[in-house]
Parts: sequence; C-alpha cells; structure tokens
Amino acid sequence: MSDITSIKDVFRQTEGMLRGVGIDDAFTEARILLQHVLDVDGAGFLLRLDDSLDPRVKNTIDEVVRRRLRREPLAYIVGHIEFYDIDVIVDSRVLIPRPETEILVETALDWLRERHGNPYIVDVGTGSGCVAVTIARHCPQANIVAIDTSRDALEVAMQNIDHYELGGRIIVRHDDLLRNHELPIDLLVANLPYIPTEDIHGLMPEVRDYEPRSALDGGSGGLHIIQNILLQARDFISSTGALIFEIGFGQAAEAKALALRHFPFAEIRLINDFAGVERILAIHLVDDENP
Repeated sequence: MSDITSIKDVFRQTEGMLRGVGIDDAFTEARILLQHVLDVDGAGFLLRLDDSLDPRVKNTIDEVVRRRLRREPLAYIVGHIEFYDIDVIVDSRVLIPRPETEILVETALDWLRERHGNPYIVDVGTGSGCVAVTIARHCPQANIVAIDTSRDALEVAMQNIDHYELGGRIIVRHDDLLRNHELPIDLLVANLPYIPTEDIHGLMPEVRDYEPRSALDGGSGGLHIIQNILLQARDFISSTGALIFEIGFGQAAEAKALALRHFPFAEIRLINDFAGVERILAIHLVDDENP
C-alpha cells in the first residue's frame, strides 16, 4: 500500500484485501477501520475521501489492516462495539457481544416490565458487562450484581459500568457462579459458555484464535456450566423469580429438560433468535413451586 496516498485509494485497496481473505462485509469493515484511525464519523469520512494521507497516519492504517488480515476481530481492533442501545468497550479479555444476546436482554426487560418494586438481579458470566449495563439503564429501580470468574473480564466490565455512571447500582463480584451467593434472586440472567469442547476447533478464526477460551467452552456437549448454575440457583432464586439463559444451536431440548429437572413446576419458554434458532431459555417460577 506504499504507493497509495489518498483516503479513497487506501479505502478501495483495504476493501479488496479484506475480501481476499474471506471477510464477508469487507466494504463496511474497511470503512470502520479507516474511520477509527482517522477519528471521524461516517459523514466526516465521506468528506475526506479525496484527502491525501499523512505518512504517519498511513502507517497506522497499514498496521490495523494487517491485524484484521490476521483475522483479529474488528471489535478488538477498534476497541468497542454497539450492543442494544449502548456502545460497549471490549478487548481480548472479554467475549465480543453478539446480536443474539440482545434477545436475552429484551426477554429480561419484558419480564421486568411486569414487575414492581426493586428487583434484585444477578448477571452470571457478565464478561464486558453489556447485559448488566443495558438492563440497569432500562430498569433504574433494579439492584444488580455482575459476576464473573475472570478478574480480567471484570476490569473491562467496570470500564463500561463507569462509562455509563452506574457504579452505584451495579456491584461487580469475582466468584465461581453462585458459589458464595446469599441473597434471594428475583432475576438471574446468564450468557455462559455453551459451545461444546469438541466444536471449538471448527469455529471461525476470529473466535477460535482470539476470544477467551474460558468464555466459549461449555464442556462436553456444551451445557456443563449451565447445568451447574441451574443446580446452584435452586437455593437462591425467589419463589416467583425467573432465570434467563442464552443457549447454543441444537441445545434447546436438552436445556429445557435440565430446567424441568431442577425446576419441575416452572413455566419454560424457548425463544428464537433472528435466524429462527431456539436461542433463549426462559424459566419462570410460579408460586406453588416452593410451597
């Protein structure tokens, strides 16, 4: 790219290089990378297409493009990603939020809209904190605890909590699921690792080679960690509470069976994602479950 000087030319070649390594939306990703380095929004980028590039800026563009060509996730390179209605800080210490997880958030918010008072919510496996932060912004009366086994992930979660000035409403806790929990929980939300260990090797390189293995690997079959939290939650969930999980492709039947094993009187719902995959397991307890 050393002979190219205008932003337009760099953009076109970047798009071609990204497409050449199999990146689907190369046009959009090339634009995002250049906007990131130039520190401009979409309109500013269009206005500058014919500008010449300072050699130092061009060197920076070359470096971020090389990172993407090595299949490092775009979100890690630019340091953030849009999720629901917030902008989430991310880096290699946390899983990158997916659109499917927005359905988990919406399911939780639907449940909360029908409740009164000050619900006590626990976000298990909080990662970047995207779920806890989004729920806190839409449910200002809630008290939230965000739990993760990774101290590194919790540092990122704190950045997002502080960015949205929610430190007084979200408590961050380093813990192994609910091992050290005490208070009754009104709502438990969890996007825990659910990819079967045997499937990790077949993931896209952006996921397999860069995202934290601990945030992906759900053990043999993929539901090991979810099964553990269901067992623990039995002792803490309130008699009219709810548990909402994100699950993987093809796991709905087994996940529902696990839920009924631990909460035999609960109302169980499976909710599809945008591709029609049963992605969310919602467990709603009823009054007669704990007579």
